[in-house]
Amino acid sequence: YEAQEGRPMEYDDYSRRGRASHEELRRQRKETFAFEPLVSFCMQVYNVSNKNLRKMIDSLLSQSYRKVEICIADGSTNDDTKKFIEDSYGTESKLHYIRLEEDPVTASNLAEAMKIAAGDVIIPVDANDIADPRTAYEIVKYMNREAADAAYTDEDRVTPEGFFYTSPKFKPDFSPDYLRSNNYIGSFFAVRREVHTKAGLPDLNYGDAYMYDFIFRCCENARKVAHVPIALS
Repeated sequence: YEAQEGRPMEYDDYSRRGRASHEELRRQRKETFAFEPLVSFCMQVYNVSNKNLRKMIDSLLSQSYRKVEICIADGSTNDDTKKFIEDSYGTESKLHYIRLEEDPVTASNLAEAMKIAAGDVIIPVDANDIADPRTAYEIVKYMNREAADAAYTDEDRVTPEGFFYTSPKFKPDFSPDYLRSNNYIGSFFAVRREVHTKAGLPDLNYGDAYMYDFIFRCCENARKVAHVPIALS
């Protein structure tokens, strides 16, 4: 932090200074890697807010790394989300949507989203998240740099209006022992297709802890897990 008039910088000011400029994002769009996977953002939805869903989809479509797709499995009780997707993104080639039978179980819906993904890297995401435009780029960069089979990022929370960042979660590097005590990896966990194929799909038998179990199994099958020390979600 930097002192301003004898006071520490407010966190929101600090976080904003760490965001990429338009020039930096343009540079990222031109960068190439030895490993350039299609990145599949996989999302389950169940009676979600269309306002929040739009924010999340738009943030994924704005990624500086261009080889991305969005896979959505909808188990809602009505067709509101289906109509919203068709009206707002019906011609978007990067978005793939399937309507499921009504199902409030997030694990099984996420599993269906993963089944339609074509990417070499899978990232489960939530409809209420917002992705930094660098998310896919930084994950692919760190997977290349560290020859990693999986990766995760730091997190932050934004106010409902989207103006202020309030609750950073700066995570440690990968620690199997620490992961056994709590799911510190949390959101924006990326894994290579061959690893998650070995590990299996999210298991509904673990209830609300289905992502914790899924991350465990993927990490067990990964040769290396990389930590991206940037708040990207």
